[in-house]
Amino acid sequence: MFARSSRKKFHASLQKHTEWLKKHRHRLKTGALLRLAKLKLVGHLNYYSITDNGPRCEAFRIQFMRLWFKWLNRRSYTWEQYIQALAWVGWPLVRRVHDLSPLARSRP
Repeated sequence: MFARSSRKKFHASLQKHTEWLKKHRHRLKTGALLRLAKLKLVGHLNYYSITDNGPRCEAFRIQFMRLWFKWLNRRSYTWEQYIQALAWVGWPLVRRVHDLSPLARSRP
C-alpha cells in the first residue's frame, strides 16, 4: 500500500496558497513574499514528505512555483530573474522527511 496525498487535499492546499497570495501580494515587497512562500512550502513538504509521496510533493512544488511566477511576472520578472530570486531565497527541494518503510524502522 502506498501513502500519497489525495488529489482533493493537493488542490485545496494550492487554492489556499493562491488566496493567501492574492491577499498579501500588494502588502509586502517581493523579497518578503518569497521568504514567506519558502516557509509555507517547507511546511507543506515537511508534513507531506513521506516514503511514497515524493512525486506528489514534487508536483506540488512545481505548481507552487508556477503560481508564484504568474504573480511575479506581473511585476515584470522574467523567468531568469525569478530563478535567481528563488536561488537567493534558498528555494527548497523535495526530500523524504518521514520514512514509513517497515524495513527502515527495523534497522539499528
